[in-house]
Amino acid sequence: MIAGSALMFPYSFMPVLRTGPANQDAWIVMLCSIVFIIALNAPFLILKNKFLNFDFVEMNEAILGKIGGKFVSLIYTFFAFSCYTACMLIATMYTRIYLLVETPQWIVLLFVIIPAMYIATSGAGTIARLATFIEPYILLTIFVFCVVGINNMELFNILPILKDSKPMDIVEGAFFTAARFSEILILVVFSIYLRRGHSLNKSYFRSLAVFGVSFFIIVISTILLLSSGVAKLMHAPFYVYSRQVGGEDLLQRLQVFNALAWIMGTILKLSIYSYMASFFLYKVTNFKSQKFFVYPLSLLAFVVNMLPFMQRSATLDLFKQDTTYPLFVLFIAFIVPLLLLIVYLIRQKSIKPIIDQRNQAVADAEAKHDAAVQPKPGNAPKNSGQNSNEANIPQAPPPGDSPQQA
Repeated sequence: MIAGSALMFPYSFMPVLRTGPANQDAWIVMLCSIVFIIALNAPFLILKNKFLNFDFVEMNEAILGKIGGKFVSLIYTFFAFSCYTACMLIATMYTRIYLLVETPQWIVLLFVIIPAMYIATSGAGTIARLATFIEPYILLTIFVFCVVGINNMELFNILPILKDSKPMDIVEGAFFTAARFSEILILVVFSIYLRRGHSLNKSYFRSLAVFGVSFFIIVISTILLLSSGVAKLMHAPFYVYSRQVGGEDLLQRLQVFNALAWIMGTILKLSIYSYMASFFLYKVTNFKSQKFFVYPLSLLAFVVNMLPFMQRSATLDLFKQDTTYPLFVLFIAFIVPLLLLIVYLIRQKSIKPIIDQRNQAVADAEAKHDAAVQPKPGNAPKNSGQNSNEANIPQAPPPGDSPQQA
């Protein structure tokens, strides 16, 4: 889920090509950005390990109290809604530039909003289950495009290595590339649904590894085929790359698979941010259902995207530059969590009993559930026509809204 969502930006307009040195060394910038991502995500990761049995809003309230926690949660509601709206804008512009050129804006918006709303109202479980199908397909297309395009790649497009780039340019580019990575919030929100025994840290680093390898393949393949100078002028360099690869017959229209992967990944990303924004509001307001907020938020996002200034290319350029969006994400994904971590460390003695009480309550609930599903010795049900081994298999609890894994 994390990797699939994070890959949509490089899949779309690949901002790493325009930051830092903005030359053939963009792949080095991308590799260095992984180190910055880990560093910037550390406060959130540390906090969530302390509050494993708390959802995001409960964690904020435990640290800052009811009022302070709700205020911070509203900030993240605004962020999730902003990402929802921005991703919707990018999706519609991408579609109208490369796929449905003459299609009206409102039709394209409905095309992405309706499935995203349906998925978000279906709950976290549906989102996670869809991710288990969509992400492997996205990763497969990335790998296939790389292999098919090898014969068209030119090694001189990444030469000379580091000759035209200053060390500070590499560091600056890596930092701003890492600052765009907001998917740590997805882990924090959905980790409450992790199966017992699953490690939060392992899930994070595995997702980051998948993202890093896939991101590297996208960047290096695009540069080797198109060159950095040409690629950074494109709205969607990787899609343009997919148009250049493949031979005749079956592979002649290979870019269709790229477009399909992008559409599914974008709808998944939209549903994730729609769910998070509505979930935060649901917890802050103590409303009866998270689903209620999905529809008004989607309607508001639709209205915002229909505003005249949102349909200009200059608006899209704001997301490509390092002056606005990365700094906003940096504040949300690093500055605020760092402040929360500092407050937690200061108030650790008073917060620890709250954590212990919740952990004990969860442990008791799990023990009670295990006892309920564990068959008692000698009391196997007698059922004629049913295999005796099958009769002893404990039945799973009824399906709910919780995903099997985040």
